[in-house]
Amino acid sequence: MSVRRPFEPAAGSVAAARRFVATTLAAAGLDSPAILEPALVAVSELATNAVVHARTRFEVEVDTTPSVRITVSDGSAVAPELRRVQPWSQSGRGVAMVDATASRWGLERQASGKRVWWEVDLPEANVN
Repeated sequence: MSVRRPFEPAAGSVAAARRFVATTLAAAGLDSPAILEPALVAVSELATNAVVHARTRFEVEVDTTPSVRITVSDGSAVAPELRRVQPWSQSGRGVAMVDATASRWGLERQASGKRVWWEVDLPEANVN
């Protein structure tokens, strides 16, 4: 199952994107904390990057077959960076959090921007 929804580049859109992901995963029966919590971290960080850095409309796609993949597409060509930050830094940890919670993640460049995706493997019991 794959579901998409567009969002405006506004602060409230990050929370709306989290609700969209939570609702979509629940409808697919994939709302266990082991799947839901990392997915919400990932979409929060990727949507925040779209709002703060891209400043364009963005789209969130949730695909639940055969793994859980969340993709955030925006209109900026600037790629997110995995960087080291100081313990006292107040920002800059988003991509590290995406990396830490994913089985794998990546970037696909598009003519009109980019798609950043986050993926986690499903536990064996949930694989059809």
